[in-house]
Amino acid sequence: MNEMPEVEFLKKELSLHDRAMSSSSCGITIADARQKDMPLIYVNDAFEEICGYSKEEVLGKNCRFLQGRARDEELIEQIHHAIDHREHLSVMLKNFRKDGTLFWNELNLSPIFDDAGELTHFVGIQTDVTEREEVKAQLIERTQELEKANQELKALSKDKDRLLGIVAHDLRGPLASILSLLEFAVDVDDKAERDELLNMSATSAYKTLDLVNDLLDVSAIKTGRLEINKQNVVLAEYLEGIAKSYSRSTALKGIRFELLTQFNVPEFSFDPKRIEQVINNLVGNAIKFSNRGTKVSLLVTSTEKNLIIDVEDQGLGIQESELPKVFGEFQKTSTRPTEDEKSTGLGLSICKRITELHDGTITVRSRQGQGTTFTVTLEN
Repeated sequence: MNEMPEVEFLKKELSLHDRAMSSSSCGITIADARQKDMPLIYVNDAFEEICGYSKEEVLGKNCRFLQGRARDEELIEQIHHAIDHREHLSVMLKNFRKDGTLFWNELNLSPIFDDAGELTHFVGIQTDVTEREEVKAQLIERTQELEKANQELKALSKDKDRLLGIVAHDLRGPLASILSLLEFAVDVDDKAERDELLNMSATSAYKTLDLVNDLLDVSAIKTGRLEINKQNVVLAEYLEGIAKSYSRSTALKGIRFELLTQFNVPEFSFDPKRIEQVINNLVGNAIKFSNRGTKVSLLVTSTEKNLIIDVEDQGLGIQESELPKVFGEFQKTSTRPTEDEKSTGLGLSICKRITELHDGTITVRSRQGQGTTFTVTLEN
């Protein structure tokens, strides 16, 4: 008779514990640590709701089936270590519901011991934190996007400072030179001498204009305003006109210039103004980095599919380690112009962008001391 109240009390306690676990919003599992592979012997209603599996489908199985195709071996090793050492463990797992959808499982795993201190069970508290983790992932993504945007702003600010430096340094010098030459020319009575001063000032003016155009093109490229207007171009006439423009610059430096062509088709479609800009930059560079008495060649081949433009020189060449950076903005190699000509480091980056806007490619081959060849390939 004395045992009845105690039995009733225990029944009520067990009933209370069962109701508490059943009403929990967290998934609760109990695995039998005394059996091989630690099968589940209890799961509550919340486990069924979170995972989509019924009790009948999971009892008697190890809970690893939730890992699906996203096994994280490092985390699995942590779980095995906790089980082997009979320790508490808190871990974040990627698990999968019965329908295959992913959920984030914040698992707390705890050992249960009997009165003799023997391990009998492991209880797992499973919390679905998918929404929290998705918000966290979105925050990380937004943070990364903001960081990227911040880095881009810093790069733009740095470029702006470089451009301002070029404007202040590289434009001031030529403009001062032009003004001085013109002032001298006004006071010179000899016509030949005056003409020479005017020619020198005109040369400086054109170089200054080229620099201004480069700066404007860089700005247009960065803001996406550089436009390509393709049209059919008669190649022979077009290239002969370009070649004539190099007669003065090559003659002044004592360099021989040659135009070599092979036209399998007489016309090709591209933006004549922009491609002339590319050729001018490449030939201009070839002249800058070539010694007197050498040769610069413009070789152009046309086929039904391609227009191939090679600019080849016998100049100083470029170190192999520096070739990957030649098309970068403001990039200058260790090779210096042979007669101290000015270079902003913008021309080749502009060439690359113009070529890409034509869906073409530009490459470089060079050996130090043996010359350089730039190749532009356009497609019809």
